[in-house]
Amino acid sequence: MYILYTWLLAFALLIFYIPYYFFHYRVRRRQKLYLKDRLGLNLKSLSPPDSQRPVLWFHAVSVGESLSLQGLIRALRKKHPEYELNLSCLTSSGMEVASSKLKQVDRLFFIPFDFGFIHKKYFDYLHPDLLVLVESEYWPNLLRAARRRGCPILVINARMTEKVFRRYRRLKFLTSRLLNQVDKFLVPSEKEKQRLRLLGVGEDKIMISGNMKCDLELPSVTEEERQQLRRKFGFERLIFSRPVQVFMAGSIHQGEEEKILRAFSLVRKEKRPYLLVIAPRHLDWVEEIVRLAHQYGFKCQRRTRLVENDLDERTKAQKVASPPDWDVLVLDTIGELATWYALADVVLIGGSLIPWGGHNLLEPAFYGRPIYFGPYMHNFQELSDKFRHSGGAQMVQDEKELARILVQTTEEEFRQKGKKAQLTLRELQGATAIIISEIEKLIDKNG
Repeated sequence: MYILYTWLLAFALLIFYIPYYFFHYRVRRRQKLYLKDRLGLNLKSLSPPDSQRPVLWFHAVSVGESLSLQGLIRALRKKHPEYELNLSCLTSSGMEVASSKLKQVDRLFFIPFDFGFIHKKYFDYLHPDLLVLVESEYWPNLLRAARRRGCPILVINARMTEKVFRRYRRLKFLTSRLLNQVDKFLVPSEKEKQRLRLLGVGEDKIMISGNMKCDLELPSVTEEERQQLRRKFGFERLIFSRPVQVFMAGSIHQGEEEKILRAFSLVRKEKRPYLLVIAPRHLDWVEEIVRLAHQYGFKCQRRTRLVENDLDERTKAQKVASPPDWDVLVLDTIGELATWYALADVVLIGGSLIPWGGHNLLEPAFYGRPIYFGPYMHNFQELSDKFRHSGGAQMVQDEKELARILVQTTEEEFRQKGKKAQLTLRELQGATAIIISEIEKLIDKNG
């Protein structure tokens, strides 16, 4: 099985993936592919670990998984300063976020291509005492290399969506063997536990820990700081003789921008004082969003070209800011989304108005923002259900319903929904302590 998989992977890399990414990232976007790193040729640029200290290797795929590790890494560093913490990422965006948000790790590097001979180099060099995978990265040769070295494997926040479950179940004779190489799965809920059991994973290997992402730690923003930031970005002005409200659409996927702009157009026709902030999930179609916003007759601005107000003491005292020359702002940066959630009055979760499956709704909940999403939240079904049932979030069927809510809901109703979202998040927290306890057990057992 491993030989066939390795040959198929090599074929796919040479024929499809490397040419595609070379054109997409190197030629079009002028970004590096880091091929030397992914082939293990820059391994010696990493400082060698201390053989007397426990070594942990975390692997997170991209931005969301990297961000979800913040609280856990900080807690581990505080409780176990003797641990050496290594983190690998798959994507450039994940690496960029990890570099800025996870400075407590000892080593940060790109995960190499999934070839056994490359992984052997990393295990020989790092000598990890525990491999920790975040959510759902089951690479056959990586798992096999860990098992051969006697390195325990822990999967935290182990996700198993309905779509992935159906795909794995069709190949159960292979996936069961793959998954059972893992020593322990820490899953968010009973649903993931049952799906893993149906795939042949032993019950003794699965534990419900809650959702680690609920333990997120974001920079606190007081109401005074929030108002200062809103003045800084020119939100404190009047539209239709009323104070501005900020409608934030986060992690938007291609195909959703027109629905959102259509809803915004309906809201403006009702003379409601909203500004729209759109954060696309990928930056490739920023220009398309700008073009479409202009087509709808809105003044549109990019975040990187936004002129921020330089507030002096007189301006602060008078609470006055120059009006922005835009109706729609497009975030064309990485790592700022949480801050903009804190500034918003109403939040829509992207990936939910089209059959993508939605995105994480915890960051706006952290800041007490009222949350809305479309009918496609199956990637976060349990979380979205809990927030709906508590009154902290609401589903909208389409852009017309979204526009109606923005027009008819009062500011006080929005505030109450935001408070419920924040309270729901607090009630869901506690997974980090369970994860640390399981990490300690596996480290002690392997030691």
